[in-house]
This record gives sequence, structure tokens and C-alpha cells, in this order.
Amino acid sequence: VFYCTNTDAIEIIDDIAPDEKDIVVDKYRWSAFYKTSLELFLQSIGAKNLIIGGLVTDGCLMTSVIDGYYRDFQIHLVKDMCATTCEGGHMASIMIMANWVYGIRIYNAEQMVRCLKGQDYSVWESTKAAPFHFTPENMRREYSRLDTEAIRIQDNQVPRGL
Repeated sequence: VFYCTNTDAIEIIDDIAPDEKDIVVDKYRWSAFYKTSLELFLQSIGAKNLIIGGLVTDGCLMTSVIDGYYRDFQIHLVKDMCATTCEGGHMASIMIMANWVYGIRIYNAEQMVRCLKGQDYSVWESTKAAPFHFTPENMRREYSRLDTEAIRIQDNQVPRGL
């Protein structure tokens, strides 16, 4: 199934539907960068940081995060603005990105809003390779480290370009 604009295959909730002035990039594979104009558009506006959330955490979202990282964007992942078909897939893919997307910053939505408003906020930031050694038995405990190890950022330290 492909979801493209101007077809019956999509329905967008009115509250988040794009306005006429919004730029819409159709994607045809998992990654938002694969054979789309997204990278060209982001370069044209001088973007350095990407705030990412979305559906299919262990598919579309993860491939888009990795492709953005490969293109030297600073990734800001909002983990509670992501979802997939099962909790384990969601948690595992967030931790895989935390392990291997060096420098990724992982937020809760509330903390991202605080960041964008220039207020104090908390964020988990990757500082080394593979900080999460998770197994099926310890996955929930390891996943909770994203919140318990979040660092507090003082106001007026919004990442440049957000």
C-alpha cells in the first residue's frame, strides 16, 4: 500500500492537516530522504537540526533518522511522538538509535516544547557508542534510562537552528 497525496489512500486529521503555505514532501519508501526533495529543501533553508517524530518507529522513522544522521543533521528525536505496532519494537528501535546515532538527542514532547520556548528542559544525549545493553528481560529498565539520565538544560540554550 502506498500513501500519496491526492489519492484516496490517505486521510489526514484536520487538526494536523497541512495549510496551503506548508511544504509537503511525499515519500515512497521508508526513509523520508529516499528519492525525495527533502534533503534539497532542508539544505536550501540552511537547516542543521531535525526534530523527528512519526509512525512506524522500527521502520519509517528509524530509517529517516539514520538517513538524516548520514547527511550530517543533528537529530532531535521526540520519543513519545513516535509509535509502531508493538511496545517492544518501539522501545528497541529507540534504543538502537540511541546506541548508534552518535550525538542524537532524545526528548519527551513536553521537554521539546520547553526547549522550543527557550525554557529549562531535560534531554537524553548520546555521548558514547552503545550505551544501552538491553535484553528482552531488561528492556523496560534500560529504556527508562532515557528519562532518568536526561540532563537538565538551562533556558536560552535552545540548539541553534531549532
